[in-house]
This record gives sequence, C-alpha cells and structure tokens, in this order.
Amino acid sequence: METNYKVVISSDFNKSFESELEALGISRDSVERVDPKIDKEDLISKLKGANALAVRSNPKVTADIIEAAAPSKNLEIIVRGGVGVDNIDLEAAKKHGVAVCNTPEANIISVAERVMAFTLNSAAELDFYDNTSKLGIWAKKTDKDIGEKPKPTEVYGKTMGIYGLGNIGKGVATRAKAFGMEILAYDPFASKEMAEKMGVKLVSLNELVEKSDYMTIHAPLTDKTKDSINKEVLSRAKDNLTLINTSRGDIIEEGAIGYLLDNKSKSRVCLDVFKGEKKFEENYEEGKYKFLQKKYLNRLKLSPHLGASTPGASERVAKETASNIAELLVNGRLKNAVNFARIPDDIDARYLDLADRIGYLCANIAQVEEGNKHVVAIEYTCYNELNKHTELFGNFITKGVLRTRVPQTSTVNAMEIADEQGIDVKGRKPYESKDYNAITVDIITEEEGGQRKKHSVRGTIGDEGSLIQRIDGYSRVNIIPEGDKFLIEYDNKPGMVATVGKIIEKYGVNIGFMNITERQDKSISLATFSTDKPLSEEAMKEMKQDLNHKGIQVYLQKHVSFR
Repeated sequence: METNYKVVISSDFNKSFESELEALGISRDSVERVDPKIDKEDLISKLKGANALAVRSNPKVTADIIEAAAPSKNLEIIVRGGVGVDNIDLEAAKKHGVAVCNTPEANIISVAERVMAFTLNSAAELDFYDNTSKLGIWAKKTDKDIGEKPKPTEVYGKTMGIYGLGNIGKGVATRAKAFGMEILAYDPFASKEMAEKMGVKLVSLNELVEKSDYMTIHAPLTDKTKDSINKEVLSRAKDNLTLINTSRGDIIEEGAIGYLLDNKSKSRVCLDVFKGEKKFEENYEEGKYKFLQKKYLNRLKLSPHLGASTPGASERVAKETASNIAELLVNGRLKNAVNFARIPDDIDARYLDLADRIGYLCANIAQVEEGNKHVVAIEYTCYNELNKHTELFGNFITKGVLRTRVPQTSTVNAMEIADEQGIDVKGRKPYESKDYNAITVDIITEEEGGQRKKHSVRGTIGDEGSLIQRIDGYSRVNIIPEGDKFLIEYDNKPGMVATVGKIIEKYGVNIGFMNITERQDKSISLATFSTDKPLSEEAMKEMKQDLNHKGIQVYLQKHVSFR
C-alpha cells in the first residue's frame, strides 16, 4: 500500500530513484525533481509541505533554507546521496529536528576501484608508455631522446597509507591487501580491534606520511581535516610518495601539491578532487593551480571528480537514498543518520516506536500541554535486552513526551530541547528482572504553586504489537496505543458507563473497544475507550458535568490521538 508524501530531490539522482521509492511504499507521484543549481528562494518554495529532501553535492542546504522548511512540521529528513555532508548545515538541521543522512556504502566500490586504478597506473607508469607507444616510439629500446624513462614498479610489498578508515577507506584496505600491500591507517575514531581484525595498523598522521609509499585520503571535510595535509606534514614523506585524493579537495593545503612535487623528486600526485573545483576552468585560466606545470605532468594523474560516477554507484546511491527516506517516513526508523546516534541492527524498531508512544501517553495523562504545568524530570527504565540501549531509547521517550507541547520535537533534537527547558532526563537501572522486554516511563511535573506529581506508564510488544500494560496505579490496562483513545478516571460507582455511552452516542462517536481496570482498593477505576474519531471538548465537558451530578467524581478525562 502506497502512502503519499512530498519528496523533493536533485535531478542529479539516477532515474531509478522513483521506482526504488515506490517499491518501498511511497508513490512516484510524490517526487518532485529540482535543478541542482536552483536558487535559494525557489528551493524554499519547493520545500513547502515537503517531508524529505534529497541532494547530491548541490544544491547547498543552508540554515535559512532549513529554518524556512522545518516550521511546516513536515520536513523530517535530508539525505545526501554520497558520503560528505558539507553542503548541509548540520547544526541548523539538528536544532529544527531534521535528520540528516548519507549513503556511506553506495560509493565504496567505485571510489575504492579508482584509488587502486590510480595506484596501479602510477606503479606501472602506464601513461608514459602509452603516450610514447602511440607516437611510434618503442620506449623500451629506443635511442631517441625522450627524457628519463620511468621504471615500472610493483605494488606488492609496498605500504598503502589510508587517511580515514571509514567505509571507503576499508574498501581500499581490502583491495590493497589483496595485492600484497602492507596497510597503515590514520583515523582517530577507528577502534584498534576493528583495525587489527582487518590486518591494518593504526598510526599517527606523521607516521602515516613517513612510512607510506602510496597514501590515499578518505576523511570527511571538517575544521580539523581542512588543510591537514600541508607542507609541514608532507616534508616527512618518502621521496617516492604517491599521494591520492578522491575525498575532498580542501583537505590538501593550497601549495602543498606543488611543494611535494618540487621537493620529493620521485613523488606523484593523483587527484579526483581539487580546491575550487566548481570553478575549475576559471581557476585554470587564472593560473590558480600552480602545480599544473609542464615539468610535473608526467607525475600527475587527474580526473574531474568521477570517483562516484559509475552507473553502478549511481544506482546504489539512488537505492540507498530512497531506503533512507522510506525507513523514516514509512517505518519511523533512521538509517545512516550523521546528526543522530546510529540505531544498532539488533534493535527491533517496534520498541523505538513503543518508547515514543509511551512517552506521548504519559505526557497526555500528566497533561503537560497545559500552560500551568512544567515537566521537571523524565525517568525511564528499559528491561531485559532493551537495557543495553538505554541512552538511545531516552531520545525516543523524550520526543514522545515533548511533542505534546513542542511540535517540532524529533529524536534528533529531543535532548537539546529537554536541556533548554531544564528537564532532567534519566535512564534508570532495572530494580527488578524481567524475562521479556518492557519500558516504564515516569514524568514528574510541577504546577505553579510548586506542587509536584508523578505519572507512570509501562508498555511492551505483545502478539498484536504495542501494548500498554500499566498506567499509574492501574495494572492490567492492556490497551493498544493506536488510533483515538478516550481515558477517564472516576469514583467507582454505578452509572458511569451508561453516562459515557449516552454522551458519546449523542456526539456521533462510535466505541470500538472498552477496558475497565480498578485500583487495588476498588475505590477508583480507569476506563479506556477506543473511538472512531476524537471526542470534542464540548462532549467531554458535558460528560464530566453529568457524572458529577450523579455523585461520580472525575479525576482524569483525556482524549489521546496516537499518530
């Protein structure tokens, strides 16, 4: 069954994008393609009511674009088709609760193969011998003056240095190892155990440069990585270093390439990315690429940012981008988010949704949307296997609590909003063991006079899906947190059900399910009704008046619509 959303994408995406998205439950009619060079105001206009935005390296998604789109309460996700997300303002996205994802695995094969092509081409000196052979010069034996004839070498036994051991870096390591190369890597975020398992030795950046015969860059562009490959670093390089960059041009400092070629006589540089590459032809004409000199050309290998431009990579980018969008919009699960913690594969996504629904129900019961009540604390317990991921569940629970009052809350910014509002969010260790997975959420509120109250909800996943087991002091509640529910807590006296049924019928609302549970002393009961549509404020006001006239005190009367 297809669901209609609005998805805005850059026209750079492969034509298979729409069919991939349709296969995942989102109609191709929901997709609107825009020119990657679209101006800011036009993009803002296109994003009105949009649920998702997908871009490649263009257009730029700036803070003002995100700010203009997010208040619609529709924009939930921005996906960058590729790895680098430097064209998206991550801080603005997080502030407004918009998830930012990338497609880290789509380009692995294409880019890693290009790195190996550069490596093998440089080692074999293919360009020199190809060019001379095409000129009719048999360079192996000629007596003609063709300058110094470079000697082909093997990559076997040489050292490949990898700056950035992410998905593509790992892909290069696997391929280089197959050629019998020794692998070193610099990545401050990589674990020693993971590297050792791959047969990779982690070293400092200086040691990487000092010991590498071939060095390839696969780091994201950040304030720390920008210009990190500079003259000082390259001064440590071997005389025969081959430097390869298929990542981001700004990671190599301006002037560093010329420095390497000038000072290391047998060095080579292979580039698929450049500083200022979007104005490459203009910069070339103005002579800004100082390393593009005749004396260096035999030691340079260049390509115009084609690392991820193979048909296979293009199709994988479209498929992964569509998957990211559908996972969040249709299934409520984030994949490959760069501004939110990765959701481990061993978590059943139904429990994440349950956490949100429990938080939302608990907030409704505590009536935190009322202006005179302030949430002081959210405390929660995850039982059994869920306890391994307590911190992650806290994001979903907090989102559920806060979205009753702050509509733009999402799992991405829930903790920041809670912190801004002075809410203490605390995950507790289970005080009792359970042989099944469950979540308990407690909300502590404070009224204007300083009086504090605590409300509690517990739920699990049952045979029919999400199930609320307990609300405050009521056990055996057993309601499914879906659709429209009406809850009423009252003195346990005759006549309540009849009064409620009469008024619900009067306002044209049908009851699909009813559950009544009593407190232990049987003095107060909680009734839960499933209704086919929301109960109006007028209906609930009349119901409370009629019950009071019958001497039945109402303590809680609340309509909850689960989304």
